[in-house]
Amino acid sequence: MLIKIGDFAKMGQVSVRMLHHYDKLGLLNPAFVDPQSGFRYYSQDQLVDLHRMRDLQALGFSLKDIEAIRYEGDIESLHARLWQRQQDLKRELEERERQLKELQYRLTTIEQHNQPVSFPFVVKKIPAQTVIHARSQLRDETDIVDGFHDIMTYMRSHHISVKTAFGIKHYTIDDTEDFEWAFQLADMNFQHIQTDDGWELHKRQLPAVYVASAIIQGSYQQSLPDVNGFNAWASHHQFALCGAVRENYIRMMDNDIHHPDNLMEVQFPIRRTDFRGD
Repeated sequence: MLIKIGDFAKMGQVSVRMLHHYDKLGLLNPAFVDPQSGFRYYSQDQLVDLHRMRDLQALGFSLKDIEAIRYEGDIESLHARLWQRQQDLKRELEERERQLKELQYRLTTIEQHNQPVSFPFVVKKIPAQTVIHARSQLRDETDIVDGFHDIMTYMRSHHISVKTAFGIKHYTIDDTEDFEWAFQLADMNFQHIQTDDGWELHKRQLPAVYVASAIIQGSYQQSLPDVNGFNAWASHHQFALCGAVRENYIRMMDNDIHHPDNLMEVQFPIRRTDFRGD
């Protein structure tokens, strides 16, 4: 028995337009098309095919996936596609969980402090980087400014092109603070540089690392997210600090980390505390 397209659409709870789309894709062609009127008719048995297609769509398969499943036809291929869809859904669920945690963190910040998050953290992977660097114990923040001034002045005077400048803070066991001045150069063939002011820079590789990144505009002292702010974010998202904090000076005016027109990225190396792999 043949069924008019409108009645078939009602029985399958789809639109006539969708049936036309299925026909165009070759997924479900009418059993009969009247050559005079162009009316389309479907058989009762085609309800089984329509139901199977809707079932696969309900699992999140695209029409292209459904076409491939119908074409392949064997149980091994179906199992492989179902397994892959399961993995895709797990990844989507993890991302939704991450978004929910972040939304809850933002809401809690507003409710407790009556203001939004000042420095949103973004988790990303920083690749390994080859730099030339110097490291010294800090007396105060002016040492950082003086170090960048001396080294950058030497680089300019000797026509050494600096691509990126980093600062890396190391906290030692006796609670003192070491600072590392690190530079990516356009030409990384240098193994060692000694400046006129006595700075000795050596080549080394910064390892790849996952970080919580914050972008800061303006003065270093006024804008840098404090450790407590990072700790609150990390605790909420089940992360912990696992290395020296990196400061990537995207724009440093006059070699001065306190300049109001600076732009800096602070990178907190992190690891998960819930023992789930990335």
